Amino acid sequence: MLLLSIHHVHDWSYLTEGNAHVILNYAGNDAHLKGHVLRLSKNHNEVPLDFHTDFGQHVITPLLGPGYAESMTYTEVTLDFIQAVGEKIHNDRPAHRRHDPLHPSSHGFLTMNWTLLYAPQDTWTFEIKPKWGFLPNSPYINEAHQALKKSMCRFCMHQRLRQQSTLASSSAHYCPLDLYSGDPQRIRKALTASLSCPHNYLKLFCNGQLLPPAQWSARLPSLFGFEEGSWVDKVADLLTQILLDDPILQILKRLQRSLDEYDVEGIYPLYEKHGHQPTHDIEHWKRIVQRFLNRQSSDSADVMDEQEERQRLYEYVLSMTLKDCSVMVCLTKDYGNGDTATRTIRTGHTSSSLGHCFQYQIKVVDVDMKKWTKIPFWYDLDRRIIQHNLEQHGWICLD
Repeated sequence: MLLLSIHHVHDWSYLTEGNAHVILNYAGNDAHLKGHVLRLSKNHNEVPLDFHTDFGQHVITPLLGPGYAESMTYTEVTLDFIQAVGEKIHNDRPAHRRHDPLHPSSHGFLTMNWTLLYAPQDTWTFEIKPKWGFLPNSPYINEAHQALKKSMCRFCMHQRLRQQSTLASSSAHYCPLDLYSGDPQRIRKALTASLSCPHNYLKLFCNGQLLPPAQWSARLPSLFGFEEGSWVDKVADLLTQILLDDPILQILKRLQRSLDEYDVEGIYPLYEKHGHQPTHDIEHWKRIVQRFLNRQSSDSADVMDEQEERQRLYEYVLSMTLKDCSVMVCLTKDYGNGDTATRTIRTGHTSSSLGHCFQYQIKVVDVDMKKWTKIPFWYDLDRRIIQHNLEQHGWICLD
């Protein structure tokens, strides 16, 4: 088993981070580590070490289908490594993240570096966090809330609460339902909004480096040979083509909706009734997934007994996990000589409107199990979102 100590700190550099983890890029000479990233936790987590890998293999993969979920390898790290690498990357982290240090745990996880997938050819990786992809239709939604929840998506309502009814936010014109719609014009609209007014739900990497939005206009035109015309339009067209060709967004939309048939307004009373349930028994999760898949393939109605109520609680946690995942679209120019066909996970070819050809692969990341204990928080957040939006004149989101 690999052990990373203070002697290995110089081999790792900052790549990116989310709320729970920091991702480090390997820059050393070890052939076994090249093309990998190290994921380190920022939070104390009592999850068994093998649960992370088992959850991806036995829960997420059966739901998404083969080829989308990434595999992880456990590695040990020493406390002095954590402390030293934390100091090394401090100034590379966004200012609002620096107060959140690495947790002094004794382990990390190695995964493929999808931002270097096609090395030595240029690799462009768009990390899209698509968020919620449907309008709920649960009979358990309060009658006073139904009209609002069936006309405005959760993302747009949440953004409105954050903005306190102003449209100053750069994400104000982005609606996830456009991205999930399957309609080329609406998908392009969502992508154009994200590229024109960058927000936290779209990141761009080039050859292993996170590019700040201020550099996009200078770097992205090289994808198309610096030809005349709007780079925003060209990139939006390219990503639209890819997201229409690949079924991942429709898979996520279907799973999010079918795993959340009760809405949090129907789930919270079940949580109060049954309380906290075992969450780190992978065999139990396997049974949860199998019962869900069996129900999806059956026309018979389920009897709502206590076992089924607990089943729906587990499914809701899965839905919340998939509502917060990221879709990595990795692409490179395809010159037709086959040199870029190195690692095959899920591959396709697409052409831009100007005839440029690209090879791409899609991966789904950030699919760690959400904490069961967050159900009360989600319920309270939903209450605050609804209360705020009921007081405002809203727009309509098309499902």
